[in-house]
Amino acid sequence: MVFEDFCKQAHAETTDDDVTIFKKMFTRVFEETKESDGIFGANVMVSAEVKANAMKVMQAIKELREADPEMKRRFRVLVTTAGDPMPWANFVKEQGMIWMHVFPGVRTAARCKKAGVQVLIASGHEGGMHTAWQPVHSMTLLPDIIEKFSDENTLVCGTGGFCDGKSIAAAFAMGADGVQMGTRFLATEESDFCELWKKMVVDCADGGTIIARGFVGPARWLRSDVSLQHAYNTAKEAPGSYVGVPDDFSSIPMELLTFERYGIAATYKGDVEHAMAGAGECAQRITDLV
Repeated sequence: MVFEDFCKQAHAETTDDDVTIFKKMFTRVFEETKESDGIFGANVMVSAEVKANAMKVMQAIKELREADPEMKRRFRVLVTTAGDPMPWANFVKEQGMIWMHVFPGVRTAARCKKAGVQVLIASGHEGGMHTAWQPVHSMTLLPDIIEKFSDENTLVCGTGGFCDGKSIAAAFAMGADGVQMGTRFLATEESDFCELWKKMVVDCADGGTIIARGFVGPARWLRSDVSLQHAYNTAKEAPGSYVGVPDDFSSIPMELLTFERYGIAATYKGDVEHAMAGAGECAQRITDLV
């Protein structure tokens, strides 16, 4: 169900190969931003678990930009996340794109600087879906990264917990150049997330998120009977998610990982009883769609 919806959003067929699907998706964005002459980009997970898929996305980006000068002019931003930026440095340099990387700690920030990342996006533990093994939150992480790495060649942005003018102002007060917002933009009329997912965000109560295993590490989910059961399973089968000790596919049962897929698929099907959806802690502050 999730794959079918992704293809629909991309104006692609489910029988298309992966690179073609990505190319159609980016072409759709290109066409829909043509009137405003908008600059756009791609957000690509690059962790080891999804490296093969990331390489297909990069191939699609390369082929599109090399085939069309206008596409190259406007498709200029690459955001990488959930992994080591270093292996992608040559690709970004060859493409001449503006490079941003989302990361959760000082060590990866140093890797970003070495790789040539231009915009560092410090991801606090408040953030939704896939989050860090170490629970360092934005009020600690963001000023630390700014103090250590911000300079005339490097911008620093925050993500995790930012959802309105007040929180953005706090980021600026700490010296940030901007913020990345996910959960707030998920819960909007224009968002292409499914309606049940949006509703679950708007209905989120006080303390309404929970950490449990995701496909590439710990993830923040909206609290429900399903996600709570997943958290209990995580505590039993992958306790490192709660004590900052990374595990991998060789040490945890695959059933724990496929639980994520089943939960998200149920969300897209509108199956309230089995739905599981990710969101940041700020979901409890979001009360409507905008």
